[in-house]
Parts: sequence; C-alpha cells; structure tokens
Amino acid sequence: MRQTLERTPVVSTSEIVHCIKSILDGILNAAFHSLNVVGIKIVKQRGEVRNVGPMKLSMMLNYAGDAKAAADEVVQLEKAGVDAVWVAEAYSFDAISMMGYLAAKTERMEIGSAIVNVYSRTPTLMAMTFAGLDYVSGGRVICGLGASGPQVIEGFHGVAYEKPMARIKETMEVCRAVWRREVIDYHGKTINIPLPEGQGTGLGKALKLINHPVRADIPLYWASLKGKSVEATAEVADGWI
Repeated sequence: MRQTLERTPVVSTSEIVHCIKSILDGILNAAFHSLNVVGIKIVKQRGEVRNVGPMKLSMMLNYAGDAKAAADEVVQLEKAGVDAVWVAEAYSFDAISMMGYLAAKTERMEIGSAIVNVYSRTPTLMAMTFAGLDYVSGGRVICGLGASGPQVIEGFHGVAYEKPMARIKETMEVCRAVWRREVIDYHGKTINIPLPEGQGTGLGKALKLINHPVRADIPLYWASLKGKSVEATAEVADGWI
C-alpha cells in the first residue's frame, strides 16, 4: 500500500518577518485609535503631535556568547527585513565596540544601545561616542540610556549610584548641546562642566565638539520602569526602552 506524503511548503525568513510586521502594524493601529487621546497627550508635553508610523521589528543582540557569530546573524536578519538591533552592555564587552562593528557590517538597519549607563562615561564622552557612531553608520544610531543599578555601577565601575533620574536627564541635555556644537558650560545637580572653581587645577575652559555630527538630533531613548521616571521619559526622551 502506497501513501502519498504532502510536502510542507518552505517559508523564508523574510516572509516570516513580513508576516510578523503586518500583524504588529494592525495591533499598533488598533491600539493607537483606541487610546488616541492618551497618545497625543504624551507627545504634546514636548509641543509635538506625531503620526504613528509603521511598526518596526527589532531584535536584541546576544551579548553573553560569541559576539561575531551574533553579528553574522544580524546581517542575515537585516536582509530578511528586521529594522533595528539593540546592543546591551551590562558588565560584558562594551556596547560601543559592537555597535561600530555592526555599523560596518550592515547597510540599512538602525543600531541602538539598550542600554549604556550614564555613570561610567562622562556626558560629553557619551555625546562624542554616539556622534562618532552616527558618523560611521551613516545616521543609523539610537542612543539608549539608563541608570543600570548599584550592583553594576558601584560594584563593577566603582562610582557612586546617586540621583539616577537627574543624572539621565542632565546627560541627555548635555548630549543634545554637544551634538548642536554648543560650547559646553553646564552646571546641574549631578553634572558640572567645566569643573567649578575650587576643583581640579582651575585650568579647564568650556569647549565645543570639533567635528560636525551627521545629525544634531540623534534619538535619545530612556530605559525607565517606575512612575516618575516614565513620566520624565515622555517629557524629555525620543523613545522608551
């Protein structure tokens, strides 16, 4: 007795990605129309009303294993239609090296940090770093910032974990000023640039970035969890992680 076996059609990765994005677009549009007032209220806090565009599909890079193998997977997923990749840091290899590597290996997808903490780099170094990444990527970088936590900041970096919300907000303000090539003379609750009188040698003076960035408005995303920090995210950030 002969049986006829039906062959299952092969579905490509790009077809799967397209299907997922179509489903997510439908979910997003339904959610936006049902919560239209809330959505507009949030963006109006910054004096803007934005249209909700097509849903983008992104992925997290595996940062605990073989980084080069993970980057090769990203290249294939970009070809399949994935829009963005997020690079974590924690206390593994630094995120910046990997983001630069991905910028060289990809052509279209956005490359975001998720996240780099706001304590282990000075705000101006953060701005310089992402201006450089935005240059080598052709304007495809997203600067995702967060506070991390005391275990990493104090236990691994040896820096006091103080005023995380203020630190993130002030870092964002400094970054935007650097990207606009303003002379940096900033004095906040957690950040003082240049050092005030009585600290250091007294020889420091305010400077501005030498290079002209590709974009003066590199997107800044905030990794926030609790009420007040989520409200601050809606007020000052370009996106929410």
